[in-house]
Amino acid sequence: MEPDLLGFFQDRMARAYAEQVWAVALVGSMNGFVINQARTLLEALKPAPMVWGIRIITILTLLFIWSRHAIFLHYDGLAKQILALHSPAVSTGLSNFQQVAAITVGWSGVALYSLLVVGMAYAALRTLRTLEHSGGASPEKAPGGS
Repeated sequence: MEPDLLGFFQDRMARAYAEQVWAVALVGSMNGFVINQARTLLEALKPAPMVWGIRIITILTLLFIWSRHAIFLHYDGLAKQILALHSPAVSTGLSNFQQVAAITVGWSGVALYSLLVVGMAYAALRTLRTLEHSGGASPEKAPGGS
């Protein structure tokens, strides 16, 4: 592998990261809309398709986030191979602490994004369920609302 490929790999890694961020932002916006407009949505649509839609989109988003993380790790590994070939000083062994830190850094983002997506879906589903069971009352007047 040539050092010229390093820039290509870094570009692919940046693109995979950006796609993760956009996926979280889009699903967050969708769930925010559902939470904000739940009463109107329940008046216009049946709850079951909305619930299933949120569930399916959440699962697909999680798969998308994890697939982009796998792509990121793939190109990261290729970039590290190039660096190891052309700069042996960079590829010296890591201490146990550095290995744990590298794993934490590498997986903390995908874990955070996954939790955010699941949490936002839970909030949207909970809002729909609360309004559905309260007869369409606003979230402020629903039982357990703030």
